[in-house]
Amino acid sequence: MNPILKLFYRFLQALAVVSLNIYFRKVVFVNRKNLTAKGPLMVVSNHMNTGLDPLFTLMYAREQCFLLVNYSLFKNPISRAILSTLYCIPIQRIQDIPAGQTPKNEDAFRACDTHLKAGRSIYVAPEGTSYAERHIRECKTGTARIVFSAESQNDFALDLRILPVGITYYDALKFGTDVVVEVGEPFSADNYAALYADNPRQAVQQLTEDIEHQFIKLTVHCKDAAEDAFLKKLEILLTNDAPLDVEAHHRRSKRLIADLHDWQATHLAAFESFKNKVEAYFDTLDRLKIKDYAAKTTNLPLSILGMVVALPAFLVGCLGNLIPAWLSDRMIKVAKVDDAYDSTIRFCAGLVFFPLYWWILAELVFGRYDLNFFETLAYTLVMIGTGLLSWRVYTEGAKVWNYFRYQKANRDGQLTALRQPIIEALNRFDIHI
Repeated sequence: MNPILKLFYRFLQALAVVSLNIYFRKVVFVNRKNLTAKGPLMVVSNHMNTGLDPLFTLMYAREQCFLLVNYSLFKNPISRAILSTLYCIPIQRIQDIPAGQTPKNEDAFRACDTHLKAGRSIYVAPEGTSYAERHIRECKTGTARIVFSAESQNDFALDLRILPVGITYYDALKFGTDVVVEVGEPFSADNYAALYADNPRQAVQQLTEDIEHQFIKLTVHCKDAAEDAFLKKLEILLTNDAPLDVEAHHRRSKRLIADLHDWQATHLAAFESFKNKVEAYFDTLDRLKIKDYAAKTTNLPLSILGMVVALPAFLVGCLGNLIPAWLSDRMIKVAKVDDAYDSTIRFCAGLVFFPLYWWILAELVFGRYDLNFFETLAYTLVMIGTGLLSWRVYTEGAKVWNYFRYQKANRDGQLTALRQPIIEALNRFDIHI
């Protein structure tokens, strides 16, 4: 690989580490050591959040990975030049071509064969399409066919391994939320050599199913969008009643969804009664336009004092970040694409709008922008720091406002009467801890 491109790749990794940890409140890696595996690798992940998924998967990876990217993104000559430079291989999906035609990926497979034979690595999202709910969809067989194409041409002597990565966004469409990236153990394509020699089609299907099973194991996997929405309501209640750190919360959610499935299978009537109570409580909160965290708000005087003390920094943060934040949000409406692209568009737009706006602001404030490196670094850190502080003050203000609205709505104990039986049920079924 060209040394300049190699250096640029590492720069992009560093940029992803910094920017993603700013955009999301908390990014937690589980078994991150597995990302140090040496190539050749097929790095695979689930696909909840379009362009951000490969960033999370590769930001700490030891190996430099080429990416299999939707063929449609290569139709524009400018994007084709950029993507080709940035280690991307175009792959056709059925939805990328006219109805009735068959995807033509011979060139892509040859490029993958050459790449893997050279001991390099490739990233692919086998689900093929991206949706924001926490649900693992059926994986396409393309990943397995690439693996066996490369290995069969080399008598299964490449030592090619598959590295599964599960990404769980606790709200894939919002800024300032949590992400857990759980890295599985790499497993060898050699495990399927005998099966492939006997029945190639069955080997492809088996490897595809094994990858899908790994994703289910590594993520919070709901049956569908409706179940994901219901789980989020329980997570809100548990987070406010018994907060945990992000990784422990992730483990609790995985256990919670499994327990709910068992409960639903064995005591359907009791489960449906519980579910109706949860829905009734949150419907009431929506009608009153208040949040559940107000039921557990504590240290109210301290929160108010903190907001007063932070007011000057809050104003600086608003001055330095409100306009680019608004522009980044506005780009979502301008783009008019599927919701799954919201975070990717907001994130990428922010990488442009925030530095550009800070440069313009520096011109207006200082009358010039000939700051030296250390002045520029300090200025940038101030903009980022006060921006994040402003967001924190805003969220604290929302909590205080919701607290007073909750207390007013709960004067007759209506909300407590709806909420308490739900908490007791969660405790009774031991899915609280």
